[in-house]
Amino acid sequence: MKTATFCRLLAFGLLSAQAHAGTVTLTSADVVSALDIEAAIQSATAGGTEPGIVILDGSAGPFEYTNGDRSINIRDISNLTLRGINSATIVNCDDGIFFDANPVSNILIEGLVLQCVGDGIDARFGPGPREKVTVRRNVIRSSGDPGQGTTGIVVADGRNWRITWNTIVGGSGVAQSAVELSGGADTTVSNNLLVGFLGVAVVFDPVSLTPPTNHRIVGNRIDALQTGIRLDDAAAENRVIANRICVHTAPGPAIFLGPDTSNNRVHGNQAALVSNGDLVVVEDLGTANEVSGNTRRRRC
Repeated sequence: MKTATFCRLLAFGLLSAQAHAGTVTLTSADVVSALDIEAAIQSATAGGTEPGIVILDGSAGPFEYTNGDRSINIRDISNLTLRGINSATIVNCDDGIFFDANPVSNILIEGLVLQCVGDGIDARFGPGPREKVTVRRNVIRSSGDPGQGTTGIVVADGRNWRITWNTIVGGSGVAQSAVELSGGADTTVSNNLLVGFLGVAVVFDPVSLTPPTNHRIVGNRIDALQTGIRLDDAAAENRVIANRICVHTAPGPAIFLGPDTSNNRVHGNQAALVSNGDLVVVEDLGTANEVSGNTRRRRC
C-alpha cells in the first residue's frame, strides 16, 4: 500500500516539486493520510539509506487526515528530520508519530503541532533502542478518552533523547502523563510545559527489563492533577532539578520516589497547590536518594 501511495504521489506531482538534496516539502493539499507523509520520508531518505528532511508547510492550512492510516510510522529510518513550518498542524491523528519496533537513531522532530486522540509520540513497543532522538519546540496534545491511557510522549528503552522546549498535554485519566520514560538511559526532559494527570513518569521497562537510569528532568513547568514527577520501579541515578510544579489535588505529592528507587538527586524544585490545603513537596520512600532544597510556593 505504501509503495502504491508513493507512486501515486510521484505520478501526480504531489511532493510539491521540492524533492531535492534529500528534502521533501508537503502542504496540506498533498496529504489525505499519514501514508502520504511516510512516502515523503521514504523519498527524502532514499528508502532509509541516506539522511533526509521532510518539511510540513502549514501555509495551506492544517493537515487533516481524511482517509486511511492516521499515524506516521517511523520504521527502519534513521538520520531523519521531520520539521514543521508556518504553524504546521496535524489534526485527526491516532498516534501522532509511532516508532515501530526496530532500532533507529538520529531523529529530529521539531516545529509541529500534533492534536491526537492517541499518544502524541509513541516509542514504547518492541526491542529498541531508539537512540539520539530530539523532540523540540513542538505542541503535542494527546487528549483521548481517559480509558485509552493516552500520553503526550512515551519512550521505552530510549537512549539519549532530548525532549526540550515543547508544550505537551497528556490525558487526564488515572496514571496518564505528559511524558513517560520506561527504562532506558541518558534522556533529558527540559524546559517544557507539561500537563496531565502526571507530569513525568519514570518507570521500569518490562520489555528490555531495564530500570530507568541517568535521566534528567530539569527546568520544566508542570501542571499535574495529582503528581508532577513520579519515579518508580528501581529508578536510579536520575536527576530532578529546578522544576516548577503546580498540583491540583492535595496532598499530592508534587514529587514521588517509590520504595525501589535509589541514588536519585532531587534538588531545587518548587511546588504549589491550586486549592487550599496541605501539599507534600517530596515523598521519598526509596534508599539513598539525595533530596534537598525543595520548597513550597504560595501559589501556582
